[in-house]
Amino acid sequence: MYASELNGRTLTLGVSGMLWERSLVMIDQETESLWSHQLGEALRGPLKGQTLEVSPSVMADWKVWKEAHPNTTAVVMPRTSNKYRNNLHRESRQLLIGLTESGQSKAWDLRYLRDYPGCNDQVAERKVLVVYHEPSGTAAIYDRILEGQELDFEFVDRRITDRQTGSYWDPLTGRALTSPMLGKRLVRLHGIISTHDACYTFHPNTVLAGSESHDEPSDRSSK
Repeated sequence: MYASELNGRTLTLGVSGMLWERSLVMIDQETESLWSHQLGEALRGPLKGQTLEVSPSVMADWKVWKEAHPNTTAVVMPRTSNKYRNNLHRESRQLLIGLTESGQSKAWDLRYLRDYPGCNDQVAERKVLVVYHEPSGTAAIYDRILEGQELDFEFVDRRITDRQTGSYWDPLTGRALTSPMLGKRLVRLHGIISTHDACYTFHPNTVLAGSESHDEPSDRSSK
């Protein structure tokens, strides 16, 4: 998801009907520049080379999202939403969530996150928590630095908890559910869900989680 304001000007973006590298190309009504939806960068036209600001977003099913955010309004796209709901878990090996920081990219596929649903990691200098809520098919990336304190997380009793304070955290919102961090929120980062092919087409130097050593949280869930 991108901010539609660029250099103090609001752009009206829509689908151009074209593809680039088998991915959707957007067009703005104001200048008719063409934009890559994967990069948020103008590929052609008066705004060529400029980029839109990325806004954090998540992909989740409607039921779980509505429970967490009851005042949400939504554009209904039945065919798209049904396909997403029905096929997500079956096709999880094809999907990943990626993050780019300071020119470095890293990605975590959803199949990997099923085993490590609260994964401590790092991209460039950014310390991150990558979470996965399997019932809703929601993956998200949060900053592990909160109010100047670095937090490390693990999966305990089927919940995400931080090792420093023992607080439980909601993977869908990044909000602490118990004291002493009750009510505090982790900053959500702009992780992007895509297929492996799309990720490596637009970010060819992406490192895939599991291909290098990092802090994999222990699963001390009660059975």
